[in-house]
Amino acid sequence: MSTHFTLARYCLASVKSAKEEIQRDTLLSEFEIDFEIAFIVFLASIVDGELNPTERNFRDAVSGAMEWSQMHRNLLASRIDRQPSYSISNFKAAEKSALLGSVLFKLGYATARSDGSLNRDERFFLDNLRGKMASGEASDWEDEIEGILGGSNQSGTVVRSRSESVPENARAGGETVENLLGELDGLIGLQGVKDEIRRLVSFLEIQQKRREASLPQTLISLHMVFSGNPGTGKTTVARMVSRIYRALGILEKGHLVETDRSGLVGQYVGHTANKTLEMIDSSMHGTLFIDEAYSLVQAGSENDFGRESVDTLVKQMEDRRGKFVVITAGYPEEMENFILSNPGLKSRFNTFINFENFSAEELISIFRKFCESNEYQLNAEAEMKLNARFSDALQNSDRSFGNGRFARNLFEQVIRNQALRLWTIKEPLSKAMLTGIEPQDILAG
Repeated sequence: MSTHFTLARYCLASVKSAKEEIQRDTLLSEFEIDFEIAFIVFLASIVDGELNPTERNFRDAVSGAMEWSQMHRNLLASRIDRQPSYSISNFKAAEKSALLGSVLFKLGYATARSDGSLNRDERFFLDNLRGKMASGEASDWEDEIEGILGGSNQSGTVVRSRSESVPENARAGGETVENLLGELDGLIGLQGVKDEIRRLVSFLEIQQKRREASLPQTLISLHMVFSGNPGTGKTTVARMVSRIYRALGILEKGHLVETDRSGLVGQYVGHTANKTLEMIDSSMHGTLFIDEAYSLVQAGSENDFGRESVDTLVKQMEDRRGKFVVITAGYPEEMENFILSNPGLKSRFNTFINFENFSAEELISIFRKFCESNEYQLNAEAEMKLNARFSDALQNSDRSFGNGRFARNLFEQVIRNQALRLWTIKEPLSKAMLTGIEPQDILAG
């Protein structure tokens, strides 16, 4: 039995035996409980911006331990796709059941830890999750999880449980502004974005030096507007900006809470302000990232509750100035209209960064990264065909073109095509055959 399956069974044993009790306490269906289990594993595996093979294996192990059918898994995946990428407020069953809340925190911890270590983004995620779902001191199950996993990370360093004392600089991962800017430079494309972030960082660092020299400082708003088409890296850069603010000492935590209209707007009078405040509370000392923010002020909907969310947000940006940062994102034209829709918004945002579409060469580089992380190899002919595929997609694209997401989706299609091609071969398959991507695996649009 695999380590991941053993760990999944350990985390889920109590909830499986108590499902009827949880349903009775929460008045929610079995599917709703299964959704929260699947959603916490999804969030914990992508909170740092990437899904590695180990985390994917743990997801599969949870599905196996819960004995979900493929149809049930598909229904859960469809429900997850309709949720904001990061919203702890979606865990309604866990709010009503201490048992389920404890299990979900175990799963979040186990998922984030399944690849052998906890990075900074994962630690911030677990800190927020702990405040929502776990109470009391550290308990024995953390040690049991570490025991199942072998108790050490990939470098052989023992990973501390939360009962141990961890120096502040160790929790932060020892990140410096220089290291983070180097990480930013390592992203594919986005040269204009990188230049703007460096310009902002240089300004903030010089202001700090002026303060140290007892010179007057010029204070600017740290809130930002990211405009661009889908898949251009807006969320990734927002997470990095929040970490840079922390390295500069501007934000205490530097975590990113991602939401959209559904996470901010309620369905009845008085509900929206509370939902918006809850989301702001979860982003304190970090960054609130609002995707498709323009949907909060829908045209022709003067009585729409989204405007109540905007009013609440504007007031809190003033009342809690310096305690959190807001980054809004969406299509360029719509974001311009969004900022102009409320005088308070216009006065609080003065950093506007545009994310251009990736070029065909940059999309190929993204595709190569997917290949490298999953141990696939592109031969020269396949790469030429891939270049033609991306060039054609860009030539015929509209503003909904998925950019990096398009590259990821194409990669998934290609490896399925490769699997179908190999499936018809009756002779033993070599490692080169299993890893090689051929031109015929890359179909035309």
